[in-house]
Amino acid sequence: MADIVRIDGRYALKEHLGTGSCVYRAQDIITKQIVAVKLEPTAHKPTSHETHLEHEYRVLSELGGAAGLPRPIWFSREGSYQAMVIDNLGLSLDGLLNASPDGAFPLHHVAALGLQMITRLKYIHSHHFIHHDIKLQNMLMGLMESKDTVFLIDFGITKQNGIHHPISTFQWRKLMN
Repeated sequence: MADIVRIDGRYALKEHLGTGSCVYRAQDIITKQIVAVKLEPTAHKPTSHETHLEHEYRVLSELGGAAGLPRPIWFSREGSYQAMVIDNLGLSLDGLLNASPDGAFPLHHVAALGLQMITRLKYIHSHHFIHHDIKLQNMLMGLMESKDTVFLIDFGITKQNGIHHPISTFQWRKLMN
């Protein structure tokens, strides 16, 4: 799909990840680190607003690479694409669930994963963002030393919430009357 094989002269695209997306596993030719590269054709760029990929990079940067969130490494235009380099991660919970023999996770795994996701969402919400695309395909397991950590990905449609608590808003008070 991509007509480029190297990003920033540094990240060599290796293999396409997933279906329907422009996400690739790549290798940093300087450090040999394996990363993920997300591409978005520049033809999708709206005239006056940031693209989903620009938005995702900004949100991840503002969230500061917290535990369980992919670390944004690099972002720019590359040929006819915008490109974002982030941490390489493992399989999605959807993929792991589909691969499990009985199509289910043990209860203790569900509890542990659920607690981690609540922690992620609490952190994101404390920074006044709402993810808007919570699903098993957007929850990936980490690799190596992070193999027991679930990561939340795909912040392209994340919305920034106001800094006021909902109970203090006019709409909430009106709803409660």
